[in-house]
Amino acid sequence: MALTVDKLINDDRFSGENAIQFVLYMPVGILLLFVRIVLALVLWIASIILPNNQAVRQMLSTLACWTFGVYVKLKGSRDPRCSVMVANCVSCLDALAASHVLGTISLKKWKVPPFFASTMGIRNAAQFVRKQHFGECASQPVLLQPEGGAANGRGVLRFTDWPCPLGNRVQPLAITVERPFTNVTVHRATDARDKFPWSDAWWFLWTPATVFSITLLPALERHDDDDAAFAARIRQTIADGLGTLVVCMFPWSDAWWFLWTPATVFSITLLPALERHDDDDAAFAARIRQTIADGLGTLVVCKFPWSDAWWFLWTPATVFSITLLPALERHDDDDAAFAARIRQAIADGLGVELAEYKWEELNAGGRAPRRREPPPELARLARQVKEVLPAVPMRDIMRDLATTRSVDVTITNFLEGVSPYTPEATPGPSAPRYVTPAPTGVFSTNARDRQLSFQERKANMIAEARRKYIEKHGLDAALC
Repeated sequence: MALTVDKLINDDRFSGENAIQFVLYMPVGILLLFVRIVLALVLWIASIILPNNQAVRQMLSTLACWTFGVYVKLKGSRDPRCSVMVANCVSCLDALAASHVLGTISLKKWKVPPFFASTMGIRNAAQFVRKQHFGECASQPVLLQPEGGAANGRGVLRFTDWPCPLGNRVQPLAITVERPFTNVTVHRATDARDKFPWSDAWWFLWTPATVFSITLLPALERHDDDDAAFAARIRQTIADGLGTLVVCMFPWSDAWWFLWTPATVFSITLLPALERHDDDDAAFAARIRQTIADGLGTLVVCKFPWSDAWWFLWTPATVFSITLLPALERHDDDDAAFAARIRQAIADGLGVELAEYKWEELNAGGRAPRRREPPPELARLARQVKEVLPAVPMRDIMRDLATTRSVDVTITNFLEGVSPYTPEATPGPSAPRYVTPAPTGVFSTNARDRQLSFQERKANMIAEARRKYIEKHGLDAALC
């Protein structure tokens, strides 16, 4: 399915499912915002007074990650022969995440303060003239993000922004990002490629943590491809890496409720060990899965009904009546028979009838489901089949039509015995003008029915259905 524009952008900042958790975190977020603003001032002063060398740059990069709450997870290995890396764009701080773990320099068109650019590992693409340096020095590779702007991570945009020419060997990167409560990027009509999205950056200071996952994909060789073909291959590789990448989104909304709940009880049952024997991986995995399913099926999980207990606090009084019934002796009964006698005695004491349902069935079913009315079109087709085959119950006709959606196919299924049914008595003294054959597997007692071939029976059925249809709608038989 093709992606549309509305599926590639974020219109709202809030991304959580529970607004209450968002409101509860707001005081903590505001406090964290002030603390990180102080760290940003320290970062600004340190970038001015400290010398510009590799150790200082690494220290400033670490301090910047603390300031913005950025945590980076790196997967894969870097190709030392590649001086150019190409990645997708998901946020305004992709350059900081890549610079922190890979030591890259990102070429951007943003106009930002010099200390901020140097700390983030950003160089202005228009002002940086020694682009050939990156082809000669692979220790500090260039990071290119030719999409031109950030998307929401659901797709890779067209590559249109190339600050410098591609080399013959490029290593693609797949970048994903996750964080609670808010979206990393929100798209606005005023966004431009040369304007840094400060509104997105401020939310990094408020959010508890933002986790970047950077996956180093296998390097690609140019071979005989031109720039357009090579860029298309890189873009497809990144898209495949994002599509197959398993991003473990931590369920923050569930974790917050653990803090609020008084206690959470986990029941862990150690099941008997299994031997592989001669099973392959698939068969052994199926046996393990079935064993776990059986273990879960026998496990009784007791959940206290807190919603019912709260209403006891609201109600003025709740009166319980306990009746002590006569004691019962087991005699020669086994457990099942003795339990049945106890159950019958309780039912007699209550003056109610025995029900054949278990509590799980009541809890799962809730209220009795309403009977759904069939769609008008399906009911119309069912009436047509019923006119041709009056002995077939309507429920069987509806069941078959729900699959076939065709009057002819449904009639053929009943005639050939593909759809089994139990014939019902047809009202009225008059016999049908055609013979309804018995289902497959039942020997008919009608000699004429046994002599007719399938094609003849089908032709009779179609002719009879056509006649009834013409009579019902008042059509001219000559025109039909």
